[in-house]
Amino acid sequence: MDKVKEKQERIEEYVKESIYKQDKQSLLIIIDQTITKNGETVNSNKRDIEKIKDAFVPLGFHVHDLKCRDKNFQNLTASTLTKRFQNTISTYSKENKYDCLVVFVLSWSPEKNHVSASDGEYIIESLFEKVEHYFVGKPKVFFFRTPYSKEETRKVPTTFI
Repeated sequence: MDKVKEKQERIEEYVKESIYKQDKQSLLIIIDQTITKNGETVNSNKRDIEKIKDAFVPLGFHVHDLKCRDKNFQNLTASTLTKRFQNTISTYSKENKYDCLVVFVLSWSPEKNHVSASDGEYIIESLFEKVEHYFVGKPKVFFFRTPYSKEETRKVPTTFI
């Protein structure tokens, strides 16, 4: 019985040290797009953003600064968003302080299966392209929340955890 336990402990130690060493912080970026290309505000993501931060901060995630005007990802055109995203990812990747990247994209879309920037341009592929050369060998996870219509946005039930 002791040999089984000893072997299990060695395997757990190997997995912890060799396969995925998580000794650094993880990075959370939240992209908040609430304005359509017509300038109309379709929804507010404030409550969702707070819930996301409340879930990820206790897990050791650093939240990218949402308040700094020249660094945030709120209601940007597609070109500004993708450039800022690439610059931000590049900077964090060079710091080598993070072992995981999680990105939440909170948007609204005029078409199903699309994510729009404030100018109506689609941004999913450009976000993936900008991140592929950074955080190499580290997990990169994207979450997309994009209601198809204002009615769909308003119908989403809110559950407090």
